[in-house]
Amino acid sequence: MITIKRQGQGTALLPKEDAMDESLHQKTAQWRHAAAQAGELASGALYLAGQTAAKAACLTRQSVQAAALRRSIDAALQDLGQLLYDTHTGHPRDSEVLLAKMEEIDGLKSRLRALERQRRPACPACGGPCAPEDRFCRHCGGKLS
Repeated sequence: MITIKRQGQGTALLPKEDAMDESLHQKTAQWRHAAAQAGELASGALYLAGQTAAKAACLTRQSVQAAALRRSIDAALQDLGQLLYDTHTGHPRDSEVLLAKMEEIDGLKSRLRALERQRRPACPACGGPCAPEDRFCRHCGGKLS
């Protein structure tokens, strides 16, 4: 016989096999609890990984859009340069064409500035927004380069 103390029931004498079953039951309950906690932690980690991936994807999209706008600005500036050079070499262009090209460039630059205002620096570790002057992330404490 083995003496077992159960919560709220005092002590009881149990046969050795019953004591082993009780011990196995307690261990199984502990394992289930630990597995449930591990599952919750894994779920939280996956959620955070998804959030970080979404932020990275957004920043990548914005970078691609900014690069496309810069290419458009470069092409428009090249066209404008050609129009001005043609005027210099004796093939005058209508001033409306020149004005339209300059307004196109102004519009493209305005869109690029707006996009760059949206795109704030982000922490490489957690993806959280940071101010340009920050040396450490305000969310995770990671060092910013």
